[in-house]
Amino acid sequence: LSSWLEYLQDQKDRQEAIRVLYVALTRARDYLILSAAEPYKGELNRLQRGIAAAKVPTFTIPYPDAKALPPLAPTPPIPKHLPPLLLNSVGSGLSELPVTALTDYARCPQRFKLHYIDGHPGLGEGQASGMQSGTLVH
Repeated sequence: LSSWLEYLQDQKDRQEAIRVLYVALTRARDYLILSAAEPYKGELNRLQRGIAAAKVPTFTIPYPDAKALPPLAPTPPIPKHLPPLLLNSVGSGLSELPVTALTDYARCPQRFKLHYIDGHPGLGEGQASGMQSGTLVH
């Protein structure tokens, strides 16, 4: 029973596909272009007798497989004179900063300059804490 019901459903689906194809074919005004991806033309084989009976001229548009591939982007031209690369640090000579240095700069650029660039220790001698440097700056 299950096989018979599947067979009936397949027949209904096939009839519906033929109906939809008929509607699509009868709506064309000037030209009708049919295509198929399979070498044996898939379901379009059903139309061969009708096309032959109507004596409609048929032809194949040549389309090589190479055209089906996406185009390759052109490579950009290489300039004749390349600008010099800046591989070393420029300016103050800072090569490493602690993570908190960015926070110091965001709070007060002058405090950052005095502490990290000028190397000012702040109040007293030796390495000053951030609070002492900020107090000295302000």
